[in-house]
Amino acid sequence: MDLSQPLTQTNLLIHLCMDYRPDSNINPFLRRLGFRLYAIDRNIPLPMGIWSRLKFKLRLRPSCSPDVLVVSDGGRCCIAFECKANSFGPGTSQATQARTLLLLTGKVISDFFGLDVGDSLLVFLTVNDVVSLQEDCLTELAEECRAAGCETSKWQVWGLAKKDDGVYIRNIGLTLSAAVETLDVERQASAASALQAASMNYEVRVVKTSDPDRYELLRLIPLDPSVNLKDRVGLEVLQERLRSALAESILRQLHSRSKVTVSIEALCNKIVMYVWPYWSSNSQKAMRGLVRESLLNVFRRFEKLGVTATREADAYVLVFPSEKSRRHLTRYLLSSEYRKHKFMRESAQCTLPLEELER
Repeated sequence: MDLSQPLTQTNLLIHLCMDYRPDSNINPFLRRLGFRLYAIDRNIPLPMGIWSRLKFKLRLRPSCSPDVLVVSDGGRCCIAFECKANSFGPGTSQATQARTLLLLTGKVISDFFGLDVGDSLLVFLTVNDVVSLQEDCLTELAEECRAAGCETSKWQVWGLAKKDDGVYIRNIGLTLSAAVETLDVERQASAASALQAASMNYEVRVVKTSDPDRYELLRLIPLDPSVNLKDRVGLEVLQERLRSALAESILRQLHSRSKVTVSIEALCNKIVMYVWPYWSSNSQKAMRGLVRESLLNVFRRFEKLGVTATREADAYVLVFPSEKSRRHLTRYLLSSEYRKHKFMRESAQCTLPLEELER
């Protein structure tokens, strides 16, 4: 597992918010603390008063998008995570983003999402080797923001590291005790124990494995087409899920309905497993465009079998001139030819403009 990849870090954080059995290889310590996934890469604007006051004093962005946002079950606490491949300096574009993130206090997040957050934390997740460098930079950036007269969020830098028995997160120093207070009585003891361990700058094993280099974390998000379409492994995972979901959808309808509908939204829900509704609108739009382009490539093969596809809103309807064409499509979807067919392009961008694909 490549711990320096932000997408790997994002997927790991999502896993840590899910419910797992006690004997699982994944230790969902964030869930044990009472946190649940709330949003992925959602854009949060700075309040107009802060932006207008500081835009000429500090290098800021009018808005920014934490990679993962988790909220406690009671809604009183939140953690915004930003995933980084490496450390960065105060003069970089990443520092501009970091200043903006530091200004996303619990009140700002609470007002934007309509929550009642009373305690918040900003966490930069990166490889353990660069934690101290990242802390130095963030200390300087936070001081700049306070010198300009603005409150900043509490922040920490967590480091990912491998050991012989698994993957660890180090340098954790959680202080969100209010999160435990909002839990039901049955979960308070477990969460309090986890919080006490984390509050001692403890390292937590999050993945149990004897071979962390080769361990394959399930990619709930296989790749983000709005960020990187050169991820070959991600493209392969995405293509396999699309291939499987498409065949399942068509075969389920093929002999029980007169009309076969292929829904883009339903396919995306199968590709981005469990977390599609939490994803940002920009990433969803890019994924829909990629799925639509891939479907058009598949439908060209369908045409040779006598099956045509017509567009209806955010779906396609398959038209069969005869029962024979239905049988041909059934055989094709169950064949090795279909399983081997590469209908997703490996390129830096879709060959069709996303705006055009969304029409």
